[in-house]
Amino acid sequence: MRINSNKESLLNNVEMKSKRNLKTVLFAFLLGFAVISCNDKEVPLEINTDVVILNKKIGDVVKRAPAYYAYGNQALDSASVTPPGGTAVALEAFEGSVFSLAKEPGNADFSDVPPAEGNYVFSVTGMNGETLQSQDAVDFAGLGIPQITKDTFSGTPEVLNVEWTTVTGTDGYFVKLLDTTGKQVFSGYIVVSTVDEYTVSGASTSGSWTEAAVDGQTYILQVNAITFDDDATNSDNIYNISELSIAEKQIVWGEN
Repeated sequence: MRINSNKESLLNNVEMKSKRNLKTVLFAFLLGFAVISCNDKEVPLEINTDVVILNKKIGDVVKRAPAYYAYGNQALDSASVTPPGGTAVALEAFEGSVFSLAKEPGNADFSDVPPAEGNYVFSVTGMNGETLQSQDAVDFAGLGIPQITKDTFSGTPEVLNVEWTTVTGTDGYFVKLLDTTGKQVFSGYIVVSTVDEYTVSGASTSGSWTEAAVDGQTYILQVNAITFDDDATNSDNIYNISELSIAEKQIVWGEN
């Protein structure tokens, strides 16, 4: 991913107010921006763009699909991305933020054919009418998918103990819970690649909840393995995701 203007300015304006949220509510996942105090028309447009390759099993077959993201230091009007040798794809409004646009795949968009490698070209227009272009170079590695080996409840109040197999080449993991409609209910913090377990609880130290879990309710448990671009740093890696591999399992809250 490339930034078309001063990196420090963008990260200071956006990340200082939203860094915690970005690390706990990932892409569809960890994405979201806090309101920036300055008026959109007072500063030049600055953008951040990212192509993230998603890997998941659909049936017994591992399939892949790209997800596209654009972020700005002001409200965004529109954005599109053109894959190598392909046609432009329009990004859409991202729920809860006027500073980000995205295009995320549904199950029908996944394929067993690897995504195109090379430069993906973004064109992003701010509400002030200014348009910038940015390129994100995709080098597909085919990150493996973790396997969920434990999902048990214990204690009072109940906590969910999750364990998984580690994946070679990953930079870390995070745990999510979705309801049966696909809406995110919980997103945990990213843990390093040597960690293979996580405890989901109601404590703020566990992660971010959009609603409380309900005993007897069915949820989709996800363990996500993540890699960052080679040039990503600790301060900007959340904007430089390379691949995300998703393990899923249906659970009933409170039942072992």
